[in-house]
Amino acid sequence: MLKKIASHLSAWVKLRINIYLPLFRSKNIIINGKIILNYNSFIFINTNSKLIINGNLHIRNSKVFIDNSIVELNSDVIIENSIMSVNNSTLKISANSRFDNSWLYVNDKSTVTIHSYFLAISMYPHRCTINIRNARFTAMENCRIEGNVDCKNSRFFMDKNSFINYGTELRCHKQIEIGKNVFISYECIIFDTNTHSVDPAKRRKEIELGFPNGNTQTKDLEPELKEIKIEDNVWIGMRAVIMKGVTIGENSIVGTASVVTKNVPANKLAVGNPALIKDLKY
Repeated sequence: MLKKIASHLSAWVKLRINIYLPLFRSKNIIINGKIILNYNSFIFINTNSKLIINGNLHIRNSKVFIDNSIVELNSDVIIENSIMSVNNSTLKISANSRFDNSWLYVNDKSTVTIHSYFLAISMYPHRCTINIRNARFTAMENCRIEGNVDCKNSRFFMDKNSFINYGTELRCHKQIEIGKNVFISYECIIFDTNTHSVDPAKRRKEIELGFPNGNTQTKDLEPELKEIKIEDNVWIGMRAVIMKGVTIGENSIVGTASVVTKNVPANKLAVGNPALIKDLKY
């Protein structure tokens, strides 16, 4: 008798958890697999969107807003204590991805592709935030991001087996390309933008338009942008700064707290402020 009651109770709990999808407003929804939404989770998919889930999706205490988008989650995806906002965008996540206490914003016709074993996680007191606005974000297999990535009108590419540690800030407003097997340590700064114009008249104009509370930088006030490329097997040490327009050659190392303003050839050590190029001895 107890076994029968337990069996019915188990079936009821499973049913309640796995079909709890509040306020769906969409067409073309295909779900083949287990879905768990706990606590105050909320999913909103606007009309004309398309959602395909072919695998496990685990969401806890999270909010997901998808607007006029095509979203494909084709394997085990775990999102905990997170907000994922997708607007006029295509988001594709495949195989063993995980967001833990992280924010992912995908807005303004953005495209996001995340491949297998991708992990974005927060380490207290640091929060991991991935913010994508009108940009293309790609992370290949076995990548891990614990820092903050901000993409706007740009392309961000992270090749397989690469890692960004907590406290690191990346501003990708044109293009940042990270190769295979790249280690980026704690609290690094990697910006392909000056963030503000070097012209004081343009900075004053920003203030007149409402900066820092609420204004958006207009096209004529945009700062200088230059691409950053970090090639395969590079190790960037703690609190290093990589400035716009820099390429770091394969196998090279950037020393702790170094400021890199010029290209670093392959198989070299860059150390100091500004960084000096030295031979790398194994």
